[in-house]
Amino acid sequence: MRHPLPLLLLAAAPGALRAQVSYDVSDLGSAAGTWSAAYAINESGQVAGETLVSPLDWNAFRWESGVMAVLPAPPGAGSSYGLSINSSGDVVGFDDVGRALVWSGGGVHVLPGLGGTYHGALAVNDAGQIVGRSTTASGDEHAFLWQAGALLDLGTLGGAYSAAYAINQAGQVAGGSGLAGGRQHSFLWENGQMRDLGTLGGRLATAYGINDNGLVAGGSWIAGPNLYEHAFLRNARGMVDLGTLQGPAGNSRALDVNNRGQVVGWSSYPGSVYPESHAFLYRDGVLHDLNDLIAPGSGWVLEAATSINDAGQIAGYGQFGAGPWRRAFLLEPAERVPALLDAAANELVLSGPVPGTAGTLNTFTATRATAGVLVWLAYGVHAGSGRVPGCARTTLGMRTPNTTPPQRADAAGVARFSVTVSASTAGRSVLFQAVEGVSCRVSNLITHTFP
Repeated sequence: MRHPLPLLLLAAAPGALRAQVSYDVSDLGSAAGTWSAAYAINESGQVAGETLVSPLDWNAFRWESGVMAVLPAPPGAGSSYGLSINSSGDVVGFDDVGRALVWSGGGVHVLPGLGGTYHGALAVNDAGQIVGRSTTASGDEHAFLWQAGALLDLGTLGGAYSAAYAINQAGQVAGGSGLAGGRQHSFLWENGQMRDLGTLGGRLATAYGINDNGLVAGGSWIAGPNLYEHAFLRNARGMVDLGTLQGPAGNSRALDVNNRGQVVGWSSYPGSVYPESHAFLYRDGVLHDLNDLIAPGSGWVLEAATSINDAGQIAGYGQFGAGPWRRAFLLEPAERVPALLDAAANELVLSGPVPGTAGTLNTFTATRATAGVLVWLAYGVHAGSGRVPGCARTTLGMRTPNTTPPQRADAAGVARFSVTVSASTAGRSVLFQAVEGVSCRVSNLITHTFP
């Protein structure tokens, strides 16, 4: 499993010192040779975004190993935009007609909406759960979750608006929602409930990223009359103001956070005039201007860092060269970044259950398995220590475990389990772990209380 990172994060101050690890920057190109922007990167280094394909039209793209593949827009659309990508290379986004899209299996598919005229997909996780926003038949706009072929309205915090911008591997959803009094707060949705995460003191906040440990990143107005927006990281102690590169009288927004707790986004900078911005990286309690971490004379002005994976690769967009065009970029650490967990880099990762309710079919997903090998899902109701038959040195975090029929991991090392949870399980807590045959590797332990 990915062990939880320390949550006692300190408020950030702008960093004047160059970090010891710098980055190599690559231009991801453009289909028309001009404009492009990158919005997401997965753990394999695949990037999703948008590129200009003609003077008036944009298309979503998937970039991998130096090649930008333009993704087709569906019939009736002139432009399309790719905003998120999962480990399978599935890309989600929307088109200029106002339809939520997913590019998967070599084609493009239109998702249903909540009854209104517009819906857009904004994020996807490795289990294929998709979140976004959609207008309703009444004209309100609500966050949605698409899973297992069904669309769920996530509701609001009391107002007429909500939007979901991020989802982690456990199915936790982050975004922004209106309140009955007209304010807008960031939220965390899990187990069927939308929880108010508040603001940094101002009237408006939105969460744009969430990692697998439940750390939430976004932007919030701060207290005062000037409506400054500051990047934030929401941890177990509350909402931390990450500051700006320009000081308190500046603007910034956090767009993503990885499982190391590193945050990326954009910020105003000394001498800038809004909306001019520089891409930032927040790590170890310091906010860094990413333009200070690339080679001088590169020709780049990095404007926004939109996504970061656990290897430290960063995607975003900026100005490149003499032209006025915005280009998608990829930053790669110039020095090797150690694995997130060197001692447990080969552990299985189990996520689920989805939807997490009793009396229905629930899905669990195990990743990082060995392709072609059988994987078992173990479950029990008593915490403790249990042996795995045939694995003398392997123990589970439960006593007297039961197992479901095994599933064979696919070529990407993913095994999925569909389990019907009895209605009588409602109100009870159940423990789950995945076990890989042959190697006897064991996943993280999940404890879930079924509503």
